[in-house]
Amino acid sequence: MSRDFKNARILGTRGEWFYGGKWATEAYFENKGAGPKAVKDLNFVERVHYGVIDNDNYAIIPNEFHIIPLDSSNPTMSPRVFDFVADAWSVLKLNFTVACQKNLIQQSGAAFGEMIVVQAYESPMNKYVTYINSVLERYNSIYIPQVIGINNITSYEQYVNGFFDMLKTIYNNRPITMSRWLKSNGSSILDTGLAIKYFDIPNGFDQTKIDTIIDHPSFGYFKNLCLNMGFSILHQNPNILLFDISSPAAKPYLLRKGMFNLTKIFNSRYNRSYNYDMNVLYNNINLYYNRLVLKYPNSQILTVSCNKVNERWIRRSSVDAGTRPHELKMLWDCIYLKNIEEGFPKTDEKLQEIYKKAKYFHKKVDNNQAMGYISSMFKDEVWNKDYGYDDLSKSIRSDMDTIATTGNITQGERRSNPTTTGGGGGSGGSSGY
Repeated sequence: MSRDFKNARILGTRGEWFYGGKWATEAYFENKGAGPKAVKDLNFVERVHYGVIDNDNYAIIPNEFHIIPLDSSNPTMSPRVFDFVADAWSVLKLNFTVACQKNLIQQSGAAFGEMIVVQAYESPMNKYVTYINSVLERYNSIYIPQVIGINNITSYEQYVNGFFDMLKTIYNNRPITMSRWLKSNGSSILDTGLAIKYFDIPNGFDQTKIDTIIDHPSFGYFKNLCLNMGFSILHQNPNILLFDISSPAAKPYLLRKGMFNLTKIFNSRYNRSYNYDMNVLYNNINLYYNRLVLKYPNSQILTVSCNKVNERWIRRSSVDAGTRPHELKMLWDCIYLKNIEEGFPKTDEKLQEIYKKAKYFHKKVDNNQAMGYISSMFKDEVWNKDYGYDDLSKSIRSDMDTIATTGNITQGERRSNPTTTGGGGGSGGSSGY
């Protein structure tokens, strides 16, 4: 079997697919390319959403109260992870050092040197804000001037309505809320608080992964060490370790923190993102509306009446950062936007049914309960996206047909951005845990 991945690079999309297929079948010798037990493939069915949805399919973000620095002596600069992951990492690193002293691991090469963490937890909320800001920037700089016309935005309400119209036109089946963004290719395994990057390899440098890690003489010992400490090695990115909370070796670290099952882990270490969706969105809508006001504080409106040109000046007013529509209006906005970002799965009649029941929860319980109900109506759409369970089943059937006619097993992998969980789906349930 050839280990030369450099010759597999062909420019263009077709080349990338070929390259991915070569990695899937030849990067690891074990299990026809799937890799040994210590290797976890996050592109496989529901694992694509590992750590970003809970066992009820709700999108989740880490509770940062439990995200701690790996290096307590330098807390401001140290990469951070969940407390139980930090405990497991400290034990792994201690065992790594002992193994080096006993010459069980060769500290040759950059990857297996001092095992210094180069990257860990990244705030998914900060990354979502960057994403939605890019959407709003496009709205301000392109859509308003070229489609709506700056003179047609004379109030905050018109600005918001115009933004929603743009989303309906352009962002069909694309993330709008943070919950949907978390389930997209924009979200990374580093957003979960469970992953550690111990060596930096640029995306696409597959040959470097082979040379510096997988073919390193110490990799065999290292992967067993990871397995015994509760860590998995990412199939596509062996320079990233993922704490596997379903591993028997992970249980001691979880039990010390009082986490006995998946539900306890999700409830104590994560928050459901629907609690933040609309507030974060409106925070940024208000920010970009005020930027528009700052750039265009006044507009001259010209009208013609009785062959006479009439001139009128309007002055736009900024809004407070905490400005929100009425809670019932915000419930409808949430329903409306979620239907857009999921590709319009609900009819207008169904949207009205959801709104009616959401108003009931708002009146009888509170607004959070209403938002939770709305999210429950859309959360399972994640499994209806491209590369979900149905697509996998079709792919398997296609592969079986190929085997029947040619006698050859074709094994491949749909590749998303190497450091992200993709926008695809799986069979539902526990997001790969």
